[in-house]
Amino acid sequence: MDDPFPFLSWDRTAPPPVYVTTLGAFEVYIGLQPADWKCGTGTQQLRRMLSYLIARRGRPVQREVLTEIAGGRSDRPGHVVSNLLRLLKKQWGMEAALGERGQAILLLPHPTWKTDTDFLVDRYNQAQEALQREQYARSLTLLQQAETLCQGRYLPSYDARPDYSIEGERGSWCHMQKQVLEQQVRLCLELGEPSYHEQALRVVGRLIDFDPGNPASYELGAVVARCCHNETLAREYERKAREIEQEELFS
Repeated sequence: MDDPFPFLSWDRTAPPPVYVTTLGAFEVYIGLQPADWKCGTGTQQLRRMLSYLIARRGRPVQREVLTEIAGGRSDRPGHVVSNLLRLLKKQWGMEAALGERGQAILLLPHPTWKTDTDFLVDRYNQAQEALQREQYARSLTLLQQAETLCQGRYLPSYDARPDYSIEGERGSWCHMQKQVLEQQVRLCLELGEPSYHEQALRVVGRLIDFDPGNPASYELGAVVARCCHNETLAREYERKAREIEQEELFS
């Protein structure tokens, strides 16, 4: 991610005390500085457990599940979980965001921490509201801000055993990013100015990168390329769309 804090340039948006990037890279920042992970447990174990809690935000996760996700061997298997909680409470100041129900732990939405996906959803929702009011320039600005957060795979470093997969969440956030990009492309086309068409061509390329197996993305790319008077690229996109459709037909 080129700029982990794009929201700093947005009006009336203050950085949260703890900020977590989850799209394209998993990093934690405290006061805009990289977090200190040192607390007596291996960093990879802590990152793995925290990734799972973030993916399951608001839902209880059993301590024994977190222990299994952490992996490794220990005479005190619950020790790694205790270290994680100490990290969140003592070092990062996220105690108010933690809930405990018996042997289960919840990481709750709270002003003490936010993720890039929080900002992504906020900007996308505001863009929808602006569209409904026919505030097209404002909607495009909000979508452009959301685009800066569309950085790829959700929690890409999470590598726990298949029993504790987050593929469902990964699919949801991939879909969300594609929605942002596609709507930005379509709005640029509707606005009609050549400069907007050039923006649409750039963004549709990103959309195709997110969804290279979807012929509809290439078909949209062909429309945009023709608006930019690039017939060669338009035909290439159409050829690729037909190729994918044929592969699907005979698969």
